[in-house]
This record gives sequence, structure tokens and C-alpha cells, in this order.
Amino acid sequence: MDLLKHTVNLRKKGLISNDIRNELTSMGVGESEITQLLKDSDEIFLNQFKTKEHGKSNNPVKSFVLVFSFGFSWIHIFGPFVAPCVVDDHQQKQIFK
Repeated sequence: MDLLKHTVNLRKKGLISNDIRNELTSMGVGESEITQLLKDSDEIFLNQFKTKEHGKSNNPVKSFVLVFSFGFSWIHIFGPFVAPCVVDDHQQKQIFK
């Protein structure tokens, strides 16, 4: 179990499989055990990563408010510049009479 924790910690540090394999080989670990440790550490590391990712709260109300406020501000900032381009000449004459 100690080797497994060590391998997971190496994964967290960002080491790739070849680097971990080299380090475990220098520690005197057998090839079949290294292969199993790499598989197990990958699974544990990915499960921890997914758990952290799912732990974030995805509040749909906050998301809606954020998107709505961004759209609302976009319309108010860029609307005056875009609206004259959309209205044709006939409509402009009726609007500005």
C-alpha cells in the first residue's frame, strides 16, 4: 500500500508513466508489480480528480443569472451601435420624423 500511495503522489506531481516506472525500478520493484501499481494509481488518481470536479456546485440559478446579466449588458453596450444597422432607411424615416 505504501508503494501505491507513493505512485499516486508521483501522479499528482505530474510525472508520466515512464518516469514513475524508472523510479520504481530504481527502488527494486518488479516489472509485473510496477504495471499493476501504474494501473491502480491511474484509477485512484482519476477517481480523485473526478470527485473534485463533481464536488463543485453547479447552481443552475447562478448560471442563469450570470448568462442573463452578460446578455443584458451586451445588449445595452452594443445595442445602440447594432440597431441602426438593422433598421432600413424607410423605417428610420418613420422613426425619426
